[in-house]
Amino acid sequence: MLQEDWEDPLTNHLALYSCHMYLTSPYVEPWDTQPQEDEPDDGEEIKVRVKYLRNPYFDDHFDLNDPKLLMGKTLASLGAQFPDPVGRTYQLVGLSLYNKWDKALTLLQRFISSKHKPVIFQAGVKKMEELIEESLKSEDTSNKETIENFSQVLHELKSDSVMEEDLHEVILGRVRHVVGEEEQRIIEKQCQVYKHWEKEREEMLQAEVDQLQKQQKLAEVEKLKKELDTKEKILFFFENEEKWQLEIENKRVKYEKQKQPGKAKNKIDDKDYIPPEVRRSSN
Repeated sequence: MLQEDWEDPLTNHLALYSCHMYLTSPYVEPWDTQPQEDEPDDGEEIKVRVKYLRNPYFDDHFDLNDPKLLMGKTLASLGAQFPDPVGRTYQLVGLSLYNKWDKALTLLQRFISSKHKPVIFQAGVKKMEELIEESLKSEDTSNKETIENFSQVLHELKSDSVMEEDLHEVILGRVRHVVGEEEQRIIEKQCQVYKHWEKEREEMLQAEVDQLQKQQKLAEVEKLKKELDTKEKILFFFENEEKWQLEIENKRVKYEKQKQPGKAKNKIDDKDYIPPEVRRSSN
């Protein structure tokens, strides 16, 4: 899918920066993925579709409409493209937002056992602690044990496994660096794409013109053939007079048969005709 194409480094960094700013912004506007517009009352009868029982199904992708879950899945997928503390931090934060605490616990344990130093940023630890506290206060207790285990492993991180640098400045510096490196390449690539589109458009347009001209020529040839056929009949009429008369006669006979169907079958031969016997009754 286009949304999961991670080949462009600038797009990845800009997407990560956008998600980072969304999470760190103190004032976030309501995010309604399916806004409902009030339709004006025109006096017509409004029909309401009655809901009926459906089999429960959730694909965990297209059915996502909670901003928190959407942001979590995005960060979890996006963070995997950065094999460094920034990527590891946002993988864990994303899985925490996504309520995939079992995967977050497994991933954190794998990061620790891989001996990558440092593992994550302190800002990420703080964000995950907030999410842990929020989840433990919720009514859903199905993941309580997993969340507590994750919290315990998170608190056991040693000081050398946590970066104290400003996560915002690190991400912003990376974006500026990638923009400086990739900007000219992307501009040239996009220009080539536009040239390719223009060439492809001209080729498609020329193909349509050629097809139209071909159809017009075929129509002209067909018209010319009919005109020549008519002229030929006129020029050789007397030579083919008997042929035309025979065709006319055949058409006349065929027309008469169609006009009076069954007449020949119902006709009685005079030789075989026997008149009915008439008897007079005596008074």
